[in-house]
Amino acid sequence: MDAPRQRNRVAEAVAVIGADLELPAMLQRIVAAAADLVHAHSGALGVLDETGDRLAELVTVGLDADARAAISEHPDGPGFFPDHPPMTSFLDVPIRVRGEVFANLYLRDKDGGEAFSEVDEELAAGLAAAAGIAIHSAQLDERNRRQRQRMALYRHREQISRELHDSVIRRIHGAGFTLTNAKHMTSGDAAERIGSAVDELARTVAEVQGVVFDLDAPGSPEAVGIRARILELAHDASHELGFEPHITFSGPMDATVAGRRLSDLLITLREALTDVARHGRASQVDIELSTDDAFTLRVSDDGDEMPSDGQNPGRHHRAEMRSRAERHGGTLHVAHPPTGGTDVRWRLPVIEP
Repeated sequence: MDAPRQRNRVAEAVAVIGADLELPAMLQRIVAAAADLVHAHSGALGVLDETGDRLAELVTVGLDADARAAISEHPDGPGFFPDHPPMTSFLDVPIRVRGEVFANLYLRDKDGGEAFSEVDEELAAGLAAAAGIAIHSAQLDERNRRQRQRMALYRHREQISRELHDSVIRRIHGAGFTLTNAKHMTSGDAAERIGSAVDELARTVAEVQGVVFDLDAPGSPEAVGIRARILELAHDASHELGFEPHITFSGPMDATVAGRRLSDLLITLREALTDVARHGRASQVDIELSTDDAFTLRVSDDGDEMPSDGQNPGRHHRAEMRSRAERHGGTLHVAHPPTGGTDVRWRLPVIEP
């Protein structure tokens, strides 16, 4: 066979292989095109596992179910095929992807009982080289598809998160604010029941907020940094406080507080601000976040000390804050300075990034 005709036959086979980039279908086309190219009665493509010693996948053409079942799981040349019926000829070539053997192409029994020629070997080698490039392209395409699917999932999660935040949480806040005003206009059992309802709404907000933070957790392509989250949460709380809290940051944050630690931090801050709004009658709130030998959230106000009534929902919040800190090996410290107000410090050990 002259060289131009050889190249044309390989080019035609390569065109068939690259008809689309779905890898399973491509592997089937590779072994079928190879068998057709060298006029082999049957063939197999043995995709190697990570060790390179065993088969991860087997694709065949021209073999019945019994012959396929008898194929060895070890890619060791002619012994790979069952010798029933006896082989008249055998040819195998590796398919390399980025320099590593991805699979071995096995062909047997050339038409007419002839042996495979040097030209057949060259044709099979040329096809194998082109197949390696096509497989690599298919792998890249599959990774890109998965990345697009992940991006679509993240966008969907972000949409759900935004809807929960912008609609559900804000409406619950509004209901809580209305009930708080109503509480001041009543007394006795009615006021107590309204207060209990308000605190239940606060717990619901905290739970929904936790879902929102988990949906929009760091690690997504468009994840929001801790500073932006704190600023947004403080702005939301300003509706109940009647003013914007003052916020300061010191030290690295995002690498120190992430995942569950971040969710617990934000829920704790929300509860601390809720307690100030409902019990403190404060005119100023300072929020400080710092990282040195430990990560510290500090919320201080100039309002009244929380009532000592054991049924006060704020006491429940403090217990929850302490529980969250201890979950991460941290502590909660609450103080009442002589000048008045309340100082809450929620500390966690620093985790090295």
